[in-house]
Amino acid sequence: MKKQILILAATFITVAFVSCSKEKIEMTEMTSTTNEEIATSSSSNRPYVDPLTISLEGRFEFNSNLKDLTKKLADGVSSKRAASYGTDRKGIAKAALYLDGTSFVKLKSVPQQTNTSLSVWIKPNYLLNAYGSIVTSDLRGPRVLQQLDHLKGTMATDVSTPGIDATIYNTGWQHVVLTFDGASFKMYLNNVLVEVKPYTASITPKLYDYFLGWDDTWPSVFWNGYVDDLRFYSRTLSATDVQKLYNL
Repeated sequence: MKKQILILAATFITVAFVSCSKEKIEMTEMTSTTNEEIATSSSSNRPYVDPLTISLEGRFEFNSNLKDLTKKLADGVSSKRAASYGTDRKGIAKAALYLDGTSFVKLKSVPQQTNTSLSVWIKPNYLLNAYGSIVTSDLRGPRVLQQLDHLKGTMATDVSTPGIDATIYNTGWQHVVLTFDGASFKMYLNNVLVEVKPYTASITPKLYDYFLGWDDTWPSVFWNGYVDDLRFYSRTLSATDVQKLYNL
């Protein structure tokens, strides 16, 4: 009888130990699964924000139209009855604005402030005897001009207009980025930093009209070439941002 009691007690203890161990394993697996679900849920639900869309105030792709893809700005207005389009840098037909040297496009009410940047792809038709404003504001903001085989970036403010020159060696597509932060003005050409100019100034936040292919300071001079993927930012783009834009 005593032996049977001992056997029964040993069996009970074994069952209890196995049950507790199983419960502990199940709890561990459940906790692990729950943590994985939370991590997966948090990762999958976290919205991705393209850094190139942050503080993007206007973007013109010129895919057979003058529409701003951000829908923040009004459509561009051509000085002719209709704007012309040509092949863009990727070989897509009618996907770049063509300025024939006799017309321009006006972009109304583009916001400008001290922290500002401009990014644009341009393709001049000529290097010799080529002068003209490619992208320019009516008063304040970053500007891109061509003077023979030089592209010039300027930053018009209330104080003065510093300029940075970059030589171009052919009539192929060129990527130009201008940035300004109130302390320095930078120009990038084809993902290469051309120059940094220390420059302390400010731009009162305001809306300014921009012109493509023409400048009211040179009323008889029209630029001849192509413009693609024009972007305006209300922040100072970083070198990483410039590289990403160049590689698009």
